[in-house]
Amino acid sequence: MKKQPIISLLCCFLLFVAGCSTPHQGNTYDIIAFGAKGDGKTDDAAAIQRAINACSAAGGGTVIIPAGHTFLCGPLQLASYVNLHLEPNSRLLANPDESIYTESAFRENRGEGMMWISGKDLKQISITGTGEIDGNGIAFMGKELDDSYELKPVTDFDPRP
Repeated sequence: MKKQPIISLLCCFLLFVAGCSTPHQGNTYDIIAFGAKGDGKTDDAAAIQRAINACSAAGGGTVIIPAGHTFLCGPLQLASYVNLHLEPNSRLLANPDESIYTESAFRENRGEGMMWISGKDLKQISITGTGEIDGNGIAFMGKELDDSYELKPVTDFDPRP
C-alpha cells in the first residue's frame, strides 16, 4: 500500500518536468519543406534561414537538418527559441564563395574573419544531434604546401568565415 504515494509523487514530478520543458520540443521545421535541396552544390542558406525564422516566429521548436544530405550554405543567423538539430549523417557545409561573407565578428574591423553561423541577442538556442558542421576550411586556404596550406593574401578585409 505504501507504493501508491511514491508512484503518485513520481507522476507529479514527471508532469512538473514536462511543464518546464523548453519550446524546443514543440513544432518541427524540416528545411527540405522550406526549399533546401541537400545536394551539396546548391546554396541552401535561404531555405534554412526561412525555416529558422518560421520556427522562432512561431514561438520556438526544432529546425531539422535531415539525415543523408549535405547542405551547402552561406551565412546563417540563428534565432531565439530554436534548436538546430542535425540528424545522423547530415552535414552543413560552408559555401566556399568568399564574396557572400559580409558580416565581421568584430563589427567594423573587417581584417578579421567573417561570420558563417551567428546570432545576436539570442535566448534559448541549441545545436544538437550527431550530424556534422563543416566550416570547409581548406576551401579558404591558398595552395597546398608540403606540411600545411598557404594562407590566401587579403587586401582590405579577410573574407574567410
